[in-house]
Amino acid sequence: MDYREHLNIFTYEDATIIPTAYKDGIKEGMYDCKGRYVFGSGKRKLGGPHLYYPALEESSDLEVTDIEETVIYIGFLMGHFGHMITDGSICLWGLFELPSNLPIAYIQENSVLPKHYIELFELLGINTDRFLEIRSPVRFQKVYFPELSYDVDHYVSPYFSLVFKKAIAGCQKQDQDVSAKSPEKIYLSRGAFSRQNRLDNYGEKIIEKIFEQNGYAILYPDQLSVPQKILAFSKCKVLVSGNGTSAHNVVWCNDSLKRLVILEKFQGGNAHQDAIDLGYSYQTIKIPIYHKKSSKHLYFVTITRELKGYCEDNKLSISLELKDWCYHLKEYLVFRRRRLQTIFKIRTRINRLVCALKHTGGM
Repeated sequence: MDYREHLNIFTYEDATIIPTAYKDGIKEGMYDCKGRYVFGSGKRKLGGPHLYYPALEESSDLEVTDIEETVIYIGFLMGHFGHMITDGSICLWGLFELPSNLPIAYIQENSVLPKHYIELFELLGINTDRFLEIRSPVRFQKVYFPELSYDVDHYVSPYFSLVFKKAIAGCQKQDQDVSAKSPEKIYLSRGAFSRQNRLDNYGEKIIEKIFEQNGYAILYPDQLSVPQKILAFSKCKVLVSGNGTSAHNVVWCNDSLKRLVILEKFQGGNAHQDAIDLGYSYQTIKIPIYHKKSSKHLYFVTITRELKGYCEDNKLSISLELKDWCYHLKEYLVFRRRRLQTIFKIRTRINRLVCALKHTGGM
């Protein structure tokens, strides 16, 4: 992945913005005056080569509203919190370079802009009255479109982390006593979420207890607002987290962070996290804690040889009671049962498909 120091703000005359799910066969995003799709202006796909979409065809059934106005377009805002960090923020740097009185156009997949976006915009000092959600095709006289600060698998720029650093600065202005509210060692847990849903995450309680016994504060990121995360992480020197969205929360840490420890709950890397790490000076350590039968959507974590080694190297004790191991075993049995149920369902569907193909003469 390349590291790009400089980005551009592109200007488009008579550009058309199409909202999500507007019409079959038409990609959401922005099209230039000749109807050509503008790369990165719609929903992005993780990994692989750039995808190019067909131009808009002149069609009488495409109703476009013409507005004689200049706007800033910040792209497609995905509702998921993790995707706000990796996708919804990548054009926001341009707002610091362009006139502050221009409307800010965007498209989204939600009916209402999620709360975490509003929290981020407030910390950045951006007046939400400027925002203009596009819900039907609109052609603007002029559109400013900031180049993506991060293009997955291709490049990342300092403008990517700039947005979060400005948000941290904005939060610290609001709360001068920020340093008194942050522990130096934090473990981010999905435990609270998992106990409510019991869908995919098994075994974490025993991992959480090890770090808690060694002086780590246990925080549940899904229960914290963006300002609360910034305040909680302000003095953090070591952040421990599972991979995925939880680890993406490292963007709310400041320069005091020395180490990010990612406990890998399933096999496979995370391109988004690799890009985030490039913009900061902390050390990243990855430790696999997943059971060999785990998958991305159903996993069991445990005390692996690699985790034991990390604990020994960093003088972290592992002192667990019999009840802890009994609960851990119970979690494993639930995981195993769910895995077998999933395998059975998949085989049943395959058998039904094979029977249907035989019946119709497809085989």
